[in-house]
Amino acid sequence: VEFGEIQVLCDARSIIVIRRGTPVPLTGLRRTLESTEGALTGGPVEVLHAVVDQIVDSYHAVLAGIDDDVSEVELDVFAEVDRRGTALVERIYFLQREVLGVHRALHPLMVALPVLRTDPIVTVDDRWDAYFRDVQDHLNRQADISFDPKKTTQAKIEAAVNATRYQIIKAQPPKSPS
Repeated sequence: VEFGEIQVLCDARSIIVIRRGTPVPLTGLRRTLESTEGALTGGPVEVLHAVVDQIVDSYHAVLAGIDDDVSEVELDVFAEVDRRGTALVERIYFLQREVLGVHRALHPLMVALPVLRTDPIVTVDDRWDAYFRDVQDHLNRQADISFDPKKTTQAKIEAAVNATRYQIIKAQPPKSPS
C-alpha cells in the first residue's frame, strides 16, 4: 500500500489541490465534475466535498485488500500442512505495517473533517453539513474496519509463534527419566 498527501486550500471563490507522493488519483474526479452539468454550481465547496469524499472512499478498496491478506494468513497459520516459519511471520509483520500505515493515513482526516464541518465556508449553506457529515460517517466506518485487522494480525502472530513453539517441542526427543 502506497500513501501520498493531498493538501487543499479553499475559499469562497477558488480551490487549489496540491498532491505529493502517490495519493489517490483525482483526474477522473476532475473530468466527472467538469463534464456533469450542474456539478460545479456549489463552487469550490462542491469540489472540496468531492475531493474529500473520493479520498475517504478510496480506503474501502485498501481495507478490502488487507482483509483478503488477513484471511490468507489465517489459512496459513492454521493449515494442517506446516507452512509456518519465517516467511509467514514476515508476511504477518508486513501486513501489520500496512494496517498501521492505514491508521496513520486516516488519522489526519479524522482530525480535520470535524473542524472542516464547522468552517464558515461549509456552514454558509446547510446542505454542506449533511454532505460532509456523510463523508465523516464513511470515514468513521473505515477507521472502525481498519482496527479489526490490527487486532486480527496481532492474534495471528501469537498463533503462529505458539504453533511454531509446539512444533519445536513436538520434534524434541523425549527426555529419559534420570
